[in-house]
Amino acid sequence: MVRALLLAFNVAARMLADPFGERWLTNVLHLAELLQAAAADQDGEQGLIRWLAAQIENPQAGGDDQILRLESDQALVRVVTIHKAKGLEYPLVFLPFICSFRKVTAKNSPIVKIHDPDGTVRMVVNPAPEDLDTADQERLAEDLRMLYVALTRACHACWLGMGVMGKVTKTSGETSDLHESGIGYLLKGGEMISAAELPSVLAEVKGDCDAVCVAPFPDLSLETAAPEPDHQVLSPARTFLGTIPKNWRITSYSGILTGAAMPEDGADAGAVTGADAGADDWADAGADVGVLLDETPVDSPDSPAQDQLQEAAGEERLSPEVFFKARSIHTFARGPEPGTFLHDMLEWAAHTGFDRVVQDPAATRDKIASLCSRRGWDAWSGVLCDWLLKLLQTRLHLPETFLTLSDLGADQCRAEMEFLFAAHQVDIRDLDRRVTDAALPGIVRPVLRQDRVNGMLKGFIDLVFCHGGRYFVLDYKSNYLGDDATAYDKDAMAHAMAGHRYDLQSVLYILALHRLLKARVREYDYDRDVGGAVYLFLRGVDASGTGVYADKPSKTLIEKLDRLFKEKHSHDAHS
Repeated sequence: MVRALLLAFNVAARMLADPFGERWLTNVLHLAELLQAAAADQDGEQGLIRWLAAQIENPQAGGDDQILRLESDQALVRVVTIHKAKGLEYPLVFLPFICSFRKVTAKNSPIVKIHDPDGTVRMVVNPAPEDLDTADQERLAEDLRMLYVALTRACHACWLGMGVMGKVTKTSGETSDLHESGIGYLLKGGEMISAAELPSVLAEVKGDCDAVCVAPFPDLSLETAAPEPDHQVLSPARTFLGTIPKNWRITSYSGILTGAAMPEDGADAGAVTGADAGADDWADAGADVGVLLDETPVDSPDSPAQDQLQEAAGEERLSPEVFFKARSIHTFARGPEPGTFLHDMLEWAAHTGFDRVVQDPAATRDKIASLCSRRGWDAWSGVLCDWLLKLLQTRLHLPETFLTLSDLGADQCRAEMEFLFAAHQVDIRDLDRRVTDAALPGIVRPVLRQDRVNGMLKGFIDLVFCHGGRYFVLDYKSNYLGDDATAYDKDAMAHAMAGHRYDLQSVLYILALHRLLKARVREYDYDRDVGGAVYLFLRGVDASGTGVYADKPSKTLIEKLDRLFKEKHSHDAHS
């Protein structure tokens, strides 16, 4: 409860804005824990308040659990093993025992693990001398790997304790084993290092590098060792004289549409294919271009739900309560929220597997009833469940083939696939002309504003699936085009596609799929491997073929757009 309260009132953020805020926040959380523990023995809230007052009046009575806690361990010395330090960083690192190692011998290793040249691992009991040598070489290799980890943990400085432990005999003279450690092997390639030559070896490794310092151990009689003062004169900060471009941004299909508008009478017919088609003909299709005329800048979506809401922001809103007709998908609520709700249902079905959703209608009804209950649409759960099960079992007409969604398992499709690719000074009007010339000729549509996209193009594809060895993109549209399925014929859908500029969206989605397959599929061929784009106008899908718009952009168009987004364009010429 206390943590929820702190979160609701933004207490932590306000405290941490103060230099002493971390101390205060630690105290508050500590008190909350003490109160929680004491609450088990107190009689209600008032009893807990009296207990807290008594503790404040007599602080000496508290036990160890009331000792003030450190607000942070950042200033503490932390002793960790090199293994534990993997992937971590520390401001300062001390390695006092970096010269230590544990040589593999028959005395300390009755069983050794060694790797054969082919990679096979063998466990050897009572190893022979050659097995011990092999195991010790593997030990040295591991020591070198851990040495690399140790030397790369420091943010600012790293200290290494270096020394030679040796002995002198009359027969062998001076001997040492520093060269058998990881750091010793690194210093002299496995040759023995005597105590007398260690300083010269370290000096040779240092060379003229100012970042490395070789110094003797400090006087051990001193309680505190302090480094010698360094009076190095720092150079003045350099002044940045470059330029930072401000026109780089991440945009999306919805962002490109911002500011688009229907061509005015007398406008250049070259900007829109089929300019002889009147605006009234386009309006009769039931398309709504409110979102296309919005001048508010649209950022790139952070999630599939946000992407859907941005796209459907201009759809007519109509609640289900106004209808007195029989409930059906045609009388279901309209607007961004109901559209997103239908998308969510289909996204859940894709993640579950369309085939499993159809095979277990009872579980499907329970799931949809739960989703409807959260929105207050309990009365619609049966209608929407029947509609979904029918949709998933409807035969869909695709380019050169047929498909039933219930034939797709979860491993054959990917819901809400995100894409992100670079755009180098892409002229939006140039992009508009290329798409308009190739898609849905003869239908007037909103013209995109004059602009350039420089940065990244981002989006979420409702569904990518593989069928018959070919890859498709599928997008769900909840647009209302009429009171029954007959209002969703090919002509009406074509006008809706052009009016909302879904023609542009489908081409961009195919371009994203093209780039993905080109990077992932061996000997990729667009004509063979890409099936096309499918748009389901959810309210009108029927076995007769209504509500399904499918098309495959030409290979020439996709390759031209691929080059358009890749090339760096000048500001005064089109590619």
